[in-house]
Amino acid sequence: MMQDIRIHFSDFSSDFVVEDSFFYKVLSAHYRLILDSENPDYLFYSCFGQKYLDYDCIRIFYTGENLRPDFNVCDYAIGFDYMEFEGRYLRFPSYAMDGAQFDQLTQGNAMPGEVAIKRNFCNFIYSNASADLVRDRFFKLLSEYQQVDSLGPHLTNCSVPIGARYASDWRESKVITQQDYKFSVAFENSLGNGYTTEKLLHALISNTVPIYWGNPRVADDFNPAAFVNVHDYDSIDQVIDVVRQLDSDHEAYLKMLNAPAFREGTVPEHLSDARVVEFLKPALDQSPELARRRPGVGATGLYEDRLKRMERMRRRFGLLDRVLNKLFVR
Repeated sequence: MMQDIRIHFSDFSSDFVVEDSFFYKVLSAHYRLILDSENPDYLFYSCFGQKYLDYDCIRIFYTGENLRPDFNVCDYAIGFDYMEFEGRYLRFPSYAMDGAQFDQLTQGNAMPGEVAIKRNFCNFIYSNASADLVRDRFFKLLSEYQQVDSLGPHLTNCSVPIGARYASDWRESKVITQQDYKFSVAFENSLGNGYTTEKLLHALISNTVPIYWGNPRVADDFNPAAFVNVHDYDSIDQVIDVVRQLDSDHEAYLKMLNAPAFREGTVPEHLSDARVVEFLKPALDQSPELARRRPGVGATGLYEDRLKRMERMRRRFGLLDRVLNKLFVR
């Protein structure tokens, strides 16, 4: 008989659906999950709010952004960084949670060479204008060689239907669009060891050659023969020269395009679902009292009290702002 686990989720992105989430699906195979927003024993929370402060239970932090966990207020955490912290942390990048799309990395979907080399040059699909300036700079410099089609809300220069970020179909729509291009600019919004998101994944399963920047250690996860790694070069100009050479050398381009996403052609063990279950089981298999890791008293207790006071103040001002808007904004 499966063990009952009372859980809740908070502070995830606006498109988050509990029953469709990676954590719910993976843990449902091992536990009978009871969703309890009032009195959970375990709280999974992310970085899009502070509702987690309302729950004095076992807190498990997850981030899909380039952020570090605060172990003063969480018991366990899952993120991008390479680090160890007394069994309380697991590196598990967000792209490995993308289900069917992640599975496509090992399924193989070779495109005929004569079709691959006759596609449009390169795409650039972004909505965030606040990213590291290297992303826009690369777009502008590469565009001096050939037009790079910017298809998202940021730096748009052509009109192609594509789902908005966080729309229900944006991932599928993006991949379909990228299939029409030889190259895809796959730059993260910021630099960080271990920080690789869906951008590289989407380009790889779209049968385009990714031009990747963001995680200097990306080759720890992916086959370096399958993409252009900006971190391998001393300057952006060198990267553009490499792209130009691949664009004109069909044999070299197709070799990179058809290289497996992973070195051995299979998902590395550290990216398997089983790794997450293995990490969480010690916490979930014992009582919440024994699973607790954050002290919650002394300096850390005072620290959390300050966070709670700040959050209560923020909520009061937010309520006042909404009331004033209703009264005076017409």
